[in-house]
Amino acid sequence: SANIVAAGEMDCYDPRRRADIELKVTRMIENPRQRSSFERLKLLKFYSQSFLSGVPLIEVAFRDDHGVVHSVETFETLKIPRLVRDRPGVNWDAKVCLQFLDYLLKWLGALIPDACTDDVNSEPCYLFEYNGAGRISLRPCERTAEESLDSALCL
Repeated sequence: SANIVAAGEMDCYDPRRRADIELKVTRMIENPRQRSSFERLKLLKFYSQSFLSGVPLIEVAFRDDHGVVHSVETFETLKIPRLVRDRPGVNWDAKVCLQFLDYLLKWLGALIPDACTDDVNSEPCYLFEYNGAGRISLRPCERTAEESLDSALCL
């Protein structure tokens, strides 16, 4: 069992659809290789962020190299996994992503001492660092009272 404080900002709210919307901008897709890269990498990130935040819609603006938007496409967050399921070169699955998150949180729960309290300001803070060579380190860090909960993970 884990208690997690997660915060997310909503980019906008559409009163007609009664839904929060995530806004993204990415480079225009001009060939099959770019399409595959978009579906394999960008849509995975967009889906993960929006799914975990409970945002049902993602508006993606496609821009050129000068920053001019040429088209906008709306993606329904829950439909993205089905959209990419059978695409060549796209090898992510929403269920596998969630299973990995579950595994990661359990691993962190075993690694981090059970030091959580009801006082948010006295709860421990941990810093995750990626060294660029496939290694992730975890170490306790100090935080001041001014720092927000965004930087803290308490399991």
